[in-house]
Amino acid sequence: MYVRDLVIFETDSLPFMKYIIFFFAIVFPLTLTAQTRVYDSIKYIEFNLAFATDTTSFESIDWEKEQLVSRFTLQGAEPLYYSIALINDTIANFSEFKNGKWQFQETLKHSGWAVRRVDENTITSEFTISDFDNDGDEDLICLVNTNMNGNMWTVIFLNDQRQHKLTRLYNLADETDIWNRPEYDAATGIINCTLDGSAYGASEESSFKLNYLTPIPLIKERQERYDPKYIEDFYYKGEKGKWKLVKHTKNR
Repeated sequence: MYVRDLVIFETDSLPFMKYIIFFFAIVFPLTLTAQTRVYDSIKYIEFNLAFATDTTSFESIDWEKEQLVSRFTLQGAEPLYYSIALINDTIANFSEFKNGKWQFQETLKHSGWAVRRVDENTITSEFTISDFDNDGDEDLICLVNTNMNGNMWTVIFLNDQRQHKLTRLYNLADETDIWNRPEYDAATGIINCTLDGSAYGASEESSFKLNYLTPIPLIKERQERYDPKYIEDFYYKGEKGKWKLVKHTKNR
């Protein structure tokens, strides 16, 4: 009688036990290790130091001892589960939780600027979560460098619901994945980029029409002030996915 009751209990509770195993093996670790903090409505990804530093600089981090990994969820039609592992102050590895396990996806190179903010045992990175293209799915935005002119060189990973992964947005026209202070206009579907230069540098404004994961070049205006004797202006238009120079002026 006891054995029979025990067998019935195990059989009836099997779906429940599967749920418990699924929750603790998959769901619970993802929610427990999610490390983000919101500042001014921006969601920043954080990393916890095992060996606390006594400064506010990444230069004091012992990269050989630390295993800095942050896991987070990107909300959308179907959530994406990702992790970022800081290998050192210039390299980060991206992995996706898929088919019940973490799978390495790709490496991102950045400057120390992206992990510069250290507060005791916490790094608040310049990797942020937001809906960049206003499609209802959260994307990953990585500020990889900046300078005294206020430039914000950015790598964009869009939430690709078709492939169920993050896809790096690549600028084929300029042959780079780094964007100059990109801003998305939801009303027009256009990405506007700005590069600010010093008195003896270069400045640039460009625009791209975003067609799902493909940025189509529209217009670019660039000014170069490298030589104090004159200023050069370049005007481009997008043609077949590339920039075509339509006007060039040189003024003293």
